[in-house]
Amino acid sequence: MSHVSGSQPTYSETAATVQESALEAKGTAAWYWEGNVQTQVVSYLAYNGYTILHAADTASREAGKDIVAVAPDGSELWVSMKGYPEKSSNTQARHWFSAAVFDLLLYHGQDPNARLTLALPAGFVTYANLLPRIEWLKLAMPFQVFWVTEDGSVMVE
Repeated sequence: MSHVSGSQPTYSETAATVQESALEAKGTAAWYWEGNVQTQVVSYLAYNGYTILHAADTASREAGKDIVAVAPDGSELWVSMKGYPEKSSNTQARHWFSAAVFDLLLYHGQDPNARLTLALPAGFVTYANLLPRIEWLKLAMPFQVFWVTEDGSVMVE
C-alpha cells in the first residue's frame, strides 16, 4: 500500500491490500477463513461510510487489531475477528472465540470510548452457542457482532 507519509490511506488502497491478501490465500482458503471474513467486513464498513485506517494482514497472522475504522460520526471502531477452523473445529473454535473476546477486553482497557466489534463467520453452531453465554459481557462492556455469511453479506447484531 503506498500513500504519502503522514496521510491516511484511502479506502480503495486499504481494501485493495486486504483483497490481495485474501486472493493470495483464497486458492486454498474457504469462505470462512479469517482473511475472507475480513475482506467482507472492510467492504461492508466502507460501503456504510466508514474510513478504514488499518486492516491487519491476516495471511501473515499480523498481531493487533484486525480492523481500525472511523465511523461517519467520528467515533473509532476496533474489530477483532476470527474465521472458523477446518480441523479440530469445535475445540479450536472455542479457543479462537475466547481469544477474540479477550482481545475486546484488552481493547476496552486501551480506550473505553472505542466502539468494539466481534466479527465471525455465520452458520457455525459453536460460535452461535458461545455468544449467548457472554451476553452479560455485552451488557457490561457493549460490543456489536458482525456475522459474515457465505454469500458475503454482513449481519449486525
